[in-house]
Amino acid sequence: MWTPTKNKKFGVVVYSYNGSVRYGLPLEIGDTVQISEECCGWYRGSSMRSKSIKTAGSADEIFDY
Repeated sequence: MWTPTKNKKFGVVVYSYNGSVRYGLPLEIGDTVQISEECCGWYRGSSMRSKSIKTAGSADEIFDY
């Protein structure tokens, strides 16, 4: 079950992802994402380049700060 983050949370992408799955968002190393929800080692959020596009990704692919 997705749980909203308690505080505003951001992350930096540490592995590139081509977004080849349905609803996938291409991410490049160094991209910044705003994390809005967490679930079982996964994050859901949006790219700071295009906030209207939301995606989910493994926490292993994003360094959160």
